[in-house]
Amino acid sequence: MRGGRSSYPLRGRTLLSHALAGQTETRGSRLLASCTEAAVPWTANALGRPAAAPVLRLDMLSTADGQPLSVATHWFDATRFAGLPAAVARTGSVTAGLAASGVDDYVRVETTIEACHATPEDLEELALSPGAIVLVTHAVNATLDGSAFQCSQTRFAADRVTLQVNHEAGEDRVSARV
Repeated sequence: MRGGRSSYPLRGRTLLSHALAGQTETRGSRLLASCTEAAVPWTANALGRPAAAPVLRLDMLSTADGQPLSVATHWFDATRFAGLPAAVARTGSVTAGLAASGVDDYVRVETTIEACHATPEDLEELALSPGAIVLVTHAVNATLDGSAFQCSQTRFAADRVTLQVNHEAGEDRVSARV
């Protein structure tokens, strides 16, 4: 990141490539892992799925100028999005993978933010020191008709990120300073 922190807005339609445009030399995401697992209560509720229904899990790492920016875990209906891991691995983009799966546009319908100690995996993936704190966002995305199809948990290094929530024209907007 050129010269310090970058502003990283998290809005209803924010994309990594757009959020950091003009602020970093390079930016990108890559798929760390994917699997199918049983939905836990939060993911089942967020996705409107029965308890323990199969959900697809994607773990992604986002970087800016070679520095780890965030680690995100996304969950989707495993049947509807069976081809998503291959599309995301090929493109490095969840948004591009969703478009290939028939979801061309969507909005953020909910975001909650909390702080906690980084897990051993977060320490490694985000290049943090032991004892580090991460800011965690839990989000739900829906198609334009309001049908939830994705929920996610994103972890940011608290010493590198400032999250700011703005409310404008009826749209809740969350921005992060990285």
